[in-house]
Amino acid sequence: MISDQREKLITVLVVDDSGTIRSQLRNFLQECGCKVIAEAKNGIEAIDQYVRNKPEIVTLDLVMPVLDGLSALSEIRRYDPKAKVMVITSSLSKKNRSEAEELGVEIFVEKPISLEKIQQALSEIKRFKKGIKYG
Repeated sequence: MISDQREKLITVLVVDDSGTIRSQLRNFLQECGCKVIAEAKNGIEAIDQYVRNKPEIVTLDLVMPVLDGLSALSEIRRYDPKAKVMVITSSLSKKNRSEAEELGVEIFVEKPISLEKIQQALSEIKRFKKGIKYG
């Protein structure tokens, strides 16, 4: 009976240059039934961790050192055009949002993050995963 109630944990790569934000995200995601399988603090690490771990979802900050989130997203998309990405940022200009949408991002979470915001974003990703569109 217990195995019937437990779903396979959704695997997540958390990408943010702030260790505090990565820690908060890890805690919120675990509370939502996800498994954080890797973390990255810049775009270069994000690409490497995506290729190595093949997570089901990526949480991606846009403003990071070394390589920004949009550049990392572009490379991740080359590797996996169907990658599920949730942008989590405090810097969501119209230009950045437009560029992210052109790269296939459908879910945006503005900082400061909260458990409720992460729950809502995961709910939307699960709906997209099943092919249901909202709006």
